[in-house]
Amino acid sequence: MRDTAIGQLESSHRRHDDRLELLAAAAEQLASGHGGPADLEELEDHVTWFARTVPMHFGDEDEV
Repeated sequence: MRDTAIGQLESSHRRHDDRLELLAAAAEQLASGHGGPADLEELEDHVTWFARTVPMHFGDEDEV
């Protein structure tokens, strides 16, 4: 069971890292003045995703 839980947390960390890279890229585009509506939409999507998943992630880590 523990191996499965740790594997799930590692997978979750990878997803968070991937999303953070995409969030940063969209933010950089917007900050540089070269971004457009699609970048703003992507930024909002990633912020919403983090707002939803981070509390669940930390709750899961507390259970391990």
